[in-house]
Amino acid sequence: MFALKRSRRPEMTRTRRLALATALTIGVSGFGLLGTSPAEAAARIDGPAGFSCDSRLVRVSPPRVWASYGTEQVLWKSVIERWDSYNKRWYQYAVYDSWSSFNYFGQSVTSWSGGRYVNSRMNLPVYHPGYYRVGAIVAGNQGGVTYSNYVAGGGWCYMG
Repeated sequence: MFALKRSRRPEMTRTRRLALATALTIGVSGFGLLGTSPAEAAARIDGPAGFSCDSRLVRVSPPRVWASYGTEQVLWKSVIERWDSYNKRWYQYAVYDSWSSFNYFGQSVTSWSGGRYVNSRMNLPVYHPGYYRVGAIVAGNQGGVTYSNYVAGGGWCYMG
């Protein structure tokens, strides 16, 4: 069983924004090493719409990206945070990177890499009972629009 709840303060704090922006910078810096063909920047990104917890997996719906022209190679970084009830804070539990390519119509022309994308959801393993929430960072290799926020507005679920 899982319970999806909204956090009391779903807005991102300045510290969280800086942490996600730093992770985005580090993740996007690797794009230059891929040797991809020229493409236009992402014109629009709709972040992951929701998530659930069950069977030791956090399942996250994928983002959708529209390239300005041609195709755009995209990095999706999922940052799982776990609640530390002793210190009363969220801490980074795991980070998972996935890659895909999108066209002008917002269609994924390749499946998300990494073998965790099954049945139209990213399936991210967690190994401890507790409360979890997911942050998402999405960016294309040619720049343009980026996405960085908590999935479900900072909502959380419980893994028993």
